[in-house]
Amino acid sequence: MKNYLCVLYGEVLIIIVCKLPHTSYDLIIIGGGPAGLTSAVYAATLEINTFLITKDLGGQAINSTKIENYKGFDFITGPELIEKFRYQLIHSHYIDHLMSEVEKIEPVEGGFNVTTSELNKYFTKTLLIAIGLQPDSSLVSHLVELNERGEIIVSPDCSTSYQGIFAAGDVTNTFGKRIIIASGEGARAALAARQYILNLRKRTGIKD
Repeated sequence: MKNYLCVLYGEVLIIIVCKLPHTSYDLIIIGGGPAGLTSAVYAATLEINTFLITKDLGGQAINSTKIENYKGFDFITGPELIEKFRYQLIHSHYIDHLMSEVEKIEPVEGGFNVTTSELNKYFTKTLLIAIGLQPDSSLVSHLVELNERGEIIVSPDCSTSYQGIFAAGDVTNTFGKRIIIASGEGARAALAARQYILNLRKRTGIKD
């Protein structure tokens, strides 16, 4: 779906084509911290039909003034690292994304309905919860198993107790609340979600 924005500069009319989000995806990622952004980039390279929903980009990393020994950098600030994530997401491996908050997640036949704060509804076969700025599992607390700290309990492949829901980053019970660990978990979750989608297609015989 495309939207056309017309801008008049003097006597010159410029038409800008803007891509609007679809309403159905294979994977919806909720959260734009290191885990969410890394999983989004990996999902793009894996050619998963993906939608990223986040109220901001960066998560807790945006407030980090000093990050040492992140892969490829002896030293980098949080905002600098997130800007590199953002550039890679938007320019190198573009996926549909929306700056918004998710209000509700509902299991439905074949997947989940995700409702945003604007009351827009999107369907997805799989979910990845990667809310990192203020880790919040409440969106799926009625669906997945949590520990005593309210963290989402995940298996080694980042799957949760509810089929089709994955989680990565500080919102999970994974040991080590570090940017590089969250990024690695995001990549792992994207790979696991892809395998889940492939298995789902095999069982149902439906490709899209």
